[in-house]
Formats: sequence, C-alpha cells, structure tokens
Amino acid sequence: MKLKRICSRFSPPGLIFESSDGLSRSRTDVHLPHLRSWSSVNDEVSRVSRAVPEASRQTARLSRLIQQLISCRRPPPRLQRGCIRPLPLQPTNVSFATAGMSVPFEASLSCIQYMCTRLVCGCYDRRARVFSSTGSLLATLEGHSDVVFDVTFVRTRVVTGALDGVLRVWSGPWQEGCCSYTAECELVLQHHTAAVTAVTALGDSSVVSGSLDTAAVCWDLEYGEATGLLVGHSAAVVALQARDTSLLTASFDGTARLWDLRTHKSTHAVGGKDYSLNTATLHPAHCGMLATAATDATARVWDLRRPDHVVLAVHHEAEVLDVAWDVGGHQLATAGLDGKAIVTRVEDGTHLATLHAHQEYFNRVIFSSRDDQVLVTCGSDQSVTLWGLPSGTLLQREDLEGPLDTLAQSTDGATIAACRAGNYTALCFLNVDQ
Repeated sequence: MKLKRICSRFSPPGLIFESSDGLSRSRTDVHLPHLRSWSSVNDEVSRVSRAVPEASRQTARLSRLIQQLISCRRPPPRLQRGCIRPLPLQPTNVSFATAGMSVPFEASLSCIQYMCTRLVCGCYDRRARVFSSTGSLLATLEGHSDVVFDVTFVRTRVVTGALDGVLRVWSGPWQEGCCSYTAECELVLQHHTAAVTAVTALGDSSVVSGSLDTAAVCWDLEYGEATGLLVGHSAAVVALQARDTSLLTASFDGTARLWDLRTHKSTHAVGGKDYSLNTATLHPAHCGMLATAATDATARVWDLRRPDHVVLAVHHEAEVLDVAWDVGGHQLATAGLDGKAIVTRVEDGTHLATLHAHQEYFNRVIFSSRDDQVLVTCGSDQSVTLWGLPSGTLLQREDLEGPLDTLAQSTDGATIAACRAGNYTALCFLNVDQ
C-alpha cells in the first residue's frame, strides 16, 4: 500500500490516511482526542508516525496539519484570584476569598467541601462555617469540644466530625441575603470511642464515619441511629469513599477494604503490613479497582479480583500523600513528599510526566472537572499550579504567599479553594476561566 492522501479532521480532532495499491484502497483514522493548545507538535508527529509507519516520511506535512489542529483548540484555563487578607495570629487564622471578597475568622482550616455554590469548612477553633460562592458567611456551626476534622454535605444538611469523637448534624437552608447566624445542631451522633477522622455521605439521608478507634459506623440521619458497624481494621480509619452499595476504607494498618453496605461485611482487602496508607480512591468507572497512597513511597493500583497482585506501582523517593484518577480512569496522578507529582497511564503503566514545581513537596493533586487533561496541584511552595497533560506543560502558577495543605474544587470545576498555612493562614477562592 502506498500513502496517497492525508486529511485533517477538526471535530473530533484527528488525521485520516488514505492508501492504495492500484487495485484497492484503505483508510486509517488516527484519533487525537487529547490534543490541546499546549500539545507538542513534535510529540504528536512521533505518536502518529508510530501508528501509521507509512507517514513517517512526511513529517513536514504531518507537522503542518497537527499545528492547524492545535491552533483550533481552545486556550488553556486560567486562574483568577480573589483578594487575601492577612489576619492576626490567634493562634492561626483563615480568610475565605471568592470573587474578590474575603470573610475573615480566627481559626485554622482542617477540611473543606463544596455543595453547588456553598462551601463548608471545618476548623481548628472547634467550629465549622458555611460560605456562599460570593464570600458571604452564611452560618457558623458551633458545638464541638475539639477540632472539627472532617465535614460533608448530605443534601441540605451538613455533617461534621471532630476529634471529640462526636458527629453533629446541621440543617440549612444556607441562604444568601440575610445576616449570618449561628446554626442550631439538629442531631448529635455518638458511638465512636476515639476521634472521628473521616466522614462521607451515603445517599440522601445517611452518612458513614471513620475513627481512630479503628471502626467505621453507618448512620441514618432521619432517625439519628447507627445502622451498621464496620469492624476489620487494626488501626485508624483515615479515608472513606462510598459508591452505590459499596464503601472503601483506608487505614493506618496498611490495608484498604471494600465493604458491602447491605451486610456491613468486608468483601475485599488489599495492602500490606510494612507501611501505612494515607488515602485510597476507587476507579471512577470500575468499583473493583482502586488506588492507594502509602508511607513506603509507593502508590499502587489494585484489582480486587486479584488482591495479591499489584496492577501498577508508582514509585516516589518519599512518602506518597495523595493520589487521583482522571474522570475516565485512564490516568493516575500521585503527589509525594519528594517534591514530585507523577502522572501515569494506567492501561499500560506508561510514565507520562514528572512534575517539579513545589520546592519541598506536593500536598494535593486533582484533575480539573472542566478538562481531564489539566492537573491542579498545591504544596509547600505557596502556589496553586495548573499543568497541561500528557506533556506536563506548566500552564500557570498562582502564588498564594504561604504553604498550602488543602485543595478542593466545585462540582463544575469553575472554582478552586486552597488553604494557606503558616503565619498568615488563609483560604482563597480561585475562579477558573475557560
């Protein structure tokens, strides 16, 4: 077959190769859905040449066509920062910023979570607060006797878990247009014998909590009762993720367990005894696959059908703090204390990029909800950084003037919140312009 013609296709992006041997014709389509405005022409030419060897002699034409496709892609997203107000130390302070507005309060942030245009934060001053997307303080949730360590929305309710071992449930409506108020606690849930370290929603009226007492507890918020006790870990439960009738737990005992919420029994367990887990997360499409971040400097991907086999291992030089899937589960990003974030293609284990930006370490990595080829990171170098994948191109670095230890994004990816630590702690809303 002799290559006769090369055509470009703009939507979806790709190239069409037509070949002929004089008697018959053939057509080969090369799809380029990952193509972005920051893509490297040379890298794409190499990729296409491997897919269609006959085209390797026409690199100039390939370069020209690919450049045309790249030039038609939308520009990369940009971060727009609201103002940040320094606050006096007492003992640490946080400022919320959104759309250029800041609402100060004297506390240190421990956790944040979005619900549409609402944000709830748990704080070291033993309170939680609900904010609107415009920066208005809607409600203060006061009642815990120790640090509010994790928070979650359950429809219009807010559930807070604290180091006092108690969960509290608060009702909305969290409306704008009125003065902020101190909300009344609707329910107090007590079952744990140690600090609550993780809370996550189960449907519209249930929640599950994890604790230093090594157990997880399922709660019915309508009746205020514990409906199930999940026992199996030998150390603190530090991460939870619910999906359908399954629950994933990660523990300092080095194992991640999958539970059937109908029977409250552990169905699978993966991990080892030579390390602890910092977090675990389920594959976005397959409940039988998960990723873990461990203290032995390794992130692992597990297939629960073969729990003794590690599907993929990503090695850092120090403890792995965070791990994240892209929306399709095709790429895995890991963040480590070694100052690196590593992006890997899960299907074949291909290393895509190693990112170096934060001077000491990466704290968090998340894939943008707006574009799964954009990775958002934060760390000790005082910045939130956008990266273009798969090349690892640095798109933007937004300096927030202090080390960052918390990162969250709204459901639509239009807003990112980052917590600034250090002497002038602050929480900033960053608007993402596409």
